[in-house]
Amino acid sequence: MKDRLNQIANEVGTWAARNFPVHAPDLGMLEETGELCHCFLKRAQKIRGFDNPEHFLEHATDAIADIAVYNSHFIFLSKIPLESDPVCRPGLDLTDIRGIRRLFSRMTHDVSSILSGALNRAGRPLPLCILDHLVTVSDAIEIDFMETLEMTWAKVKQRDWAKNRESAHLVNENP
Repeated sequence: MKDRLNQIANEVGTWAARNFPVHAPDLGMLEETGELCHCFLKRAQKIRGFDNPEHFLEHATDAIADIAVYNSHFIFLSKIPLESDPVCRPGLDLTDIRGIRRLFSRMTHDVSSILSGALNRAGRPLPLCILDHLVTVSDAIEIDFMETLEMTWAKVKQRDWAKNRESAHLVNENP
């Protein structure tokens, strides 16, 4: 998995260089982490359609993949190659709000650490720690992390933000 993740990081970095004058994947990770947290909060509250498993899964999967793409861009910019596969920590109980809080506490801490300029936590690269969280959440909601990332990246890489700054995100999206 690490080899493909490193390859995707190089692809994302090359694509982003063509598309954006400013590179801030750390802010993108923070934004999308908030969106993922939103999915879990609304699911726990059973509101806004998130009590529907398909609705929850669609939005959570999108946020996971978007975090992974931003993380790939950060890996490229920071020149931190992944030297091991992400670690799944199984057992995340989607009905346990305390467990969800712990997950998002760790995840936002790791993203915030990147925002503060840190690159490692206890000797482990922060981008890999973030992938650990994403793989763990993917396991809990029963999706294949790499398949999700591959499908999202296949759509995202076709967007040309340099040519179409207003609606490039609509390329290959379902109506």
